[in-house]
Amino acid sequence: MTIPLGLRCLRLSCVLSFQSGRFSHSANLYGDSMVLFGGESQNGSLHNDLWLYDITQDRWTKLTVNDTTKPPPVTEHAATVVDDKLYIFGGMF
Repeated sequence: MTIPLGLRCLRLSCVLSFQSGRFSHSANLYGDSMVLFGGESQNGSLHNDLWLYDITQDRWTKLTVNDTTKPPPVTEHAATVVDDKLYIFGGMF
């Protein structure tokens, strides 16, 4: 699964802090930011949301994927950023 981070994603809103504690997510550096995808909440629910943390601004932004093939909620996956794309591998659904 590939999630483009550039032209095909839209920034929804800025929040002061990341609202949802989770584990088994992926986090990758992207320029001066970190891209966080998926994971599992303490209550056991899985996520397929995409967040961008601007390191210099100390600000989280929730992104939306403008594509009909949005990845399913996933945990324990691997991901990497290449150019402006986020590649997601494996995981538990």
